[in-house]
Amino acid sequence: MPAIPSGSSGAENKRWPTPVLYIFLSLALTCFVVGSLGMAILLDTTGSSSLAQTQFGQLYKRLVAVNPFFSAFFFNGGLIGCIFCMKELTTVRKVQQASPTMQEAKKDK
Repeated sequence: MPAIPSGSSGAENKRWPTPVLYIFLSLALTCFVVGSLGMAILLDTTGSSSLAQTQFGQLYKRLVAVNPFFSAFFFNGGLIGCIFCMKELTTVRKVQQASPTMQEAKKDK
């Protein structure tokens, strides 16, 4: 493992590639939406809503009957994944916006 030069935290080397973040963000957002719709299905105890009567509603109830933690996995995992991706993407954007300024400062010296 190469040594990290002094003065750098090594965080530059651990950044996720931007396309991977966008793909992960779309997957996390999909999980979050599925979890949110699943919560609406599970909270409808009478089964009278149109969402609970769809094929998605029936499959989601069957999935949660197998393992109740799937509901929490979709909702919480999607939410945490979205927050992580947005945090990383804003960091990448800040670095990209700061790099032209740093290059201009180096040219002036």
